[in-house]
Amino acid sequence: AAAGEEKMVGSWGRELTLPWVGSVASQDVELLFMPFVAHQMKVMRERAGEVEDVMTPEVLASMSSTKKAARIESWCYKSEYFRKIRATYIDAGEAAQVFNSVWYPDPKYDLPLLGIDFLSFGKKKILCILDLQPLKQDQEYLVRCR
Repeated sequence: AAAGEEKMVGSWGRELTLPWVGSVASQDVELLFMPFVAHQMKVMRERAGEVEDVMTPEVLASMSSTKKAARIESWCYKSEYFRKIRATYIDAGEAAQVFNSVWYPDPKYDLPLLGIDFLSFGKKKILCILDLQPLKQDQEYLVRCR
């Protein structure tokens, strides 16, 4: 990148390193939600139409902590049905494991936005959320979607 410009990176090459096999904190720490990342990538390729890589600023695509063992990585795509498909995994060992994904449908389709959140904070605090949000707030749309 030229001086003052952000370096942009794609997701394809980084996706090839999936699934991660161990946590950055310790190889003994299970990556609880990595099977969901791998499954989402497989389903996306099989059912979302022709999938394209979306270039992302490098600083948003992959980061590692220098203070504590932690990493965050995001992958971003688009397809004929979805204007954006983003997945993010945070690996901070047993302290935190997070998988977040948002699927933004192309507005020409009458589909809601899909949000997926799987969070683990220690071995006993696990939260899983699937959320569908309407793309429009007009009364006609809301009545139709009830």
